[in-house]
Amino acid sequence: MIHKTTRSILSVLLAALLLVTSTPLTPAFAGDGGNVSLQSESDEGSFAGGTGTANDPYQIATAEELREFARLVNDGETDANAILTDDIDLNPDMKIDEDGKVTNGDELAQWTPIGNEDHRYTGTFDGNEKTISGLYIDNDANYQGLFGYLSIDGDNIGTVQNLSVSGTVSGGMFVGGVVGYNFSGTVTNCAFSGSVSGKTRVGGVVGYNSNGIVTNSYNTGEVSGNSYVGGVVGGNNSASASVTNCYNTGKVSGSKTVGGVVGNNSFSATVTNCYNTGEVSGPDSGSDSYVGGVVGLNSGSGTVKNCYNTGSVSGPDSVSGSYV
Repeated sequence: MIHKTTRSILSVLLAALLLVTSTPLTPAFAGDGGNVSLQSESDEGSFAGGTGTANDPYQIATAEELREFARLVNDGETDANAILTDDIDLNPDMKIDEDGKVTNGDELAQWTPIGNEDHRYTGTFDGNEKTISGLYIDNDANYQGLFGYLSIDGDNIGTVQNLSVSGTVSGGMFVGGVVGYNFSGTVTNCAFSGSVSGKTRVGGVVGYNSNGIVTNSYNTGEVSGNSYVGGVVGGNNSASASVTNCYNTGKVSGSKTVGGVVGNNSFSATVTNCYNTGEVSGPDSGSDSYVGGVVGLNSGSGTVKNCYNTGSVSGPDSVSGSYV
């Protein structure tokens, strides 16, 4: 027989068990009818503040937060807005020799660009006059830079502004220190220092600017590539494309279509109020190389005005005058 005391204890335990199993489990900060997305919880907890909207951008203060923002955009939240609240060094241990080359690349964290061909960035990223240093990219992929692909989606115009970037970027096609490919987006008040290299459409600030706006930006780093290479923008293409109030002081070199500010300016694109003081060089010989102090090749009703060059220019088809 079960003792009365024992029966009483079992009754209490059974009642407690029934109470626990019949009580629904809900998150402590339930919203949406008690359902909370684990992804949204993770996103909100990954930044210093903000919700990613235009009026309340994600606040980014660390390298980890910046990497999380890149992951967020590349996973599909392409219209997320962000603002830097502090300077960020992505690779504090980066070592660069006297020629500007990274000597310890195997020890560094490679950067995955914000935005790509499948998920094009359409939000606003405000650098808030801060600097992102230690950027390191070394591969043969396309759309390389701090931002890989900037674009437009309805009323959302991809914008990168008020930002300084330093580091080394090496890629294939559409390679820039700040933005690899700018399609109908805006890049304003941005600067790059370090080195940028690639195959084609390579620029110190923007690799390729199609229908986009690049304004009040400059490059002081070394830029090199095979074709369409520019100190600020590699290729500037279409009637809506413009490069305005920009300058370059870094060395620019390539094999074909090389310019101190813009490599190739075509299809009614404009280059206005820009200048170059850096050395610009192309191959010693060869046809159709086109090397210019401001623009390497201006074609298809492109416009270059109020621009000048004071840097040395060399190449088989080079022009070192005031405009191109």
